[in-house]
Amino acid sequence: MKRIFLILTAIWALTTLSTGVDAKRQAGAQSQKPAINDPISGEWDMVMQIVGMSIPYKLKLKLEGDKVTGSMDSVVKSGDPGSSAPISSGSFTGGKISFTFDRPEGSVQFNGTLENGKIVGEYGGKQVWQKWEAWKKDDPRSQAPSVNIEGEWEGSYMTFALQNNEITQQLARLLGVSPQDMGRPLKASFKKNGDSYTGLIAPEDKDISKGDPVTKFAFGPDQKIELTIKQGQSIVAFKGALSQEKAETKIAGNICKEDGTVIGRFTLAKKK
Repeated sequence: MKRIFLILTAIWALTTLSTGVDAKRQAGAQSQKPAINDPISGEWDMVMQIVGMSIPYKLKLKLEGDKVTGSMDSVVKSGDPGSSAPISSGSFTGGKISFTFDRPEGSVQFNGTLENGKIVGEYGGKQVWQKWEAWKKDDPRSQAPSVNIEGEWEGSYMTFALQNNEITQQLARLLGVSPQDMGRPLKASFKKNGDSYTGLIAPEDKDISKGDPVTKFAFGPDQKIELTIKQGQSIVAFKGALSQEKAETKIAGNICKEDGTVIGRFTLAKKK
């Protein structure tokens, strides 16, 4: 986890706006009900793309006229200094939203477009820009489309613990590759039963029939998928997104602990 936040700090430093922003400005979102025809006020689930990883945030917004105030809260490291901060200079006009996220390291600009209950856009500053998206809680328009993931899947995974393991480091140096590219084999099998699924996930070279049963299938906006398994006394969630690339169907994303802490990455491709 320390590695993720070193990366986050570096990204924030790169994307810091050149103009100074008073980090002490208070712009907390209020608990009042949104006005009629107010599509912005409320709580949003937010995902920021950072060097190939999806980092979850909670976004609270309030619209007054065309002015937007609120706050952003990190799901990964909630409660730590810098994991929650107000937004400022917010506006919403013509379906377009913009605001800055004020942190001790500086401020980062967010721009996005609202469509069908979801905001999609870019964040950053100077020459560095990354993707972000958010979907409003309890908004029926944000519900996921029907996704059929039935079939056999193969791919790889890499936890940060494995990536930093000395043996992995030595093998990576020997092969002339990055440790993060030293993925371990991962297999999955999903079966559709009416409106629900059953499935198995097997790491390494473990036979898929002896894999860990998927205890929870969850689907979110924009083809988001969450697959939860139990390993011993621990709950592990594979949180990713479904995509089509040149007739290949993939699921890729983060491996998380029960509390949402990101511990690695994974990718799965559907066998033809």
